[in-house]
Amino acid sequence: MPAHRLIVAAASAVAVIAAPSGAQAPFGPCPIGYVIEEVPLSDSDLTLMIAEDGTVLAEGKLYRSGEGVIVPPFGLRPYCVNSTGVMAAKTSEGITIFDMDHIIATVPCPPEAERIWPEAISDSGYVVGGMEIDEPAQIPYYRGFRINPDLSFEVLDQPQNTSCYANAVNIYGQVAGRCSGDPAYWESDGTFHRVVMEANNEGVDIDDQGEMLIQTIGVPPALWSPGTGLRSLTDHGLDAGFWPWGMNLLDHVVGDNVSAEPWILMDGTYSFLQAALVNGDGWDLAWARGINDAGQIVGIGSHNGVHMCYLLTPVGLCGSDVTTAGAAPNGLGYGVPDGETNTSDLNYFVNAWVAGDTNADITTMNAPAGDPAYGQPDGLVTAADLQHYVNLWINGCS
Repeated sequence: MPAHRLIVAAASAVAVIAAPSGAQAPFGPCPIGYVIEEVPLSDSDLTLMIAEDGTVLAEGKLYRSGEGVIVPPFGLRPYCVNSTGVMAAKTSEGITIFDMDHIIATVPCPPEAERIWPEAISDSGYVVGGMEIDEPAQIPYYRGFRINPDLSFEVLDQPQNTSCYANAVNIYGQVAGRCSGDPAYWESDGTFHRVVMEANNEGVDIDDQGEMLIQTIGVPPALWSPGTGLRSLTDHGLDAGFWPWGMNLLDHVVGDNVSAEPWILMDGTYSFLQAALVNGDGWDLAWARGINDAGQIVGIGSHNGVHMCYLLTPVGLCGSDVTTAGAAPNGLGYGVPDGETNTSDLNYFVNAWVAGDTNADITTMNAPAGDPAYGQPDGLVTAADLQHYVNLWINGCS
């Protein structure tokens, strides 16, 4: 019987690799692990969040892996940051929008605002948050606001005699928040929706498809949008008390439960993060607060008994799981482990091999299978690297 041949298109080249006779490409589950690192910032009254480039914001300061703590410029304490490094802070003049190099603008707040705070900033320039207003009757209540890309300040619409605020905004200006104990949703044109549910619920995040992530006590994690209504993220109904805090554009959701056990929810399946740590000695994870599109997670826990923030970076433990199923080259989920070994993983590696990327350097040049040097990086990207990866892919997680 002739040997099977595996043919994979990559960039402008085609890689042709011999595979063992009768070998089948593995399509199935692989474990995902997380590398944890300490974020030397404490959680405080300011939002703990993670941007798409992996920047963590906590305690009004920034942290980037490999760079450490970065003190924001101009004496400002940002409440939120987007993936382009643009931040928003509260100042005596209003909401100040800035980056590491200059102040972009300061938007004045309504004079009736007694207290105001930004909660989120999108890559397209929307800023949302909440403010406390004293009415003439001296009854304080809360209102949500949105600063638009043209820097206009908009007080979001809400029913009379309610308190509302905004928690998240997407690139289209759609907003998720809370209104007197119910999830609140504002469309791009400002149209308001109140999702009447059990008490103590709110919209905590929103994706670019316009679906709002609902944090609720009585039902499992769910999404809601004006077009589709309520959509549960699980189908077993046994996870009331699992509170979501954030999601990414792959609809991967992170949160914690009544036992302070942080989890990630992917395709209807929960995984507890504590058990997935590959370097977790001394760590005790308590809460997960945000996830970006690269699968990195930020949260709160303790290390050797010291309370602190953490950053998790996903790794494919079977070696061949390096990207998300169906991800287009350089697109969403490309390079993010997802627990599946499939053609997307192989294409990711082949593309790196064609480009000479160091991600493809995993073995010593021309080392035969079984040699001690087989699987050891040597600084060169050669056919041996690609053959080693193909062997991993053929054998799955073994």
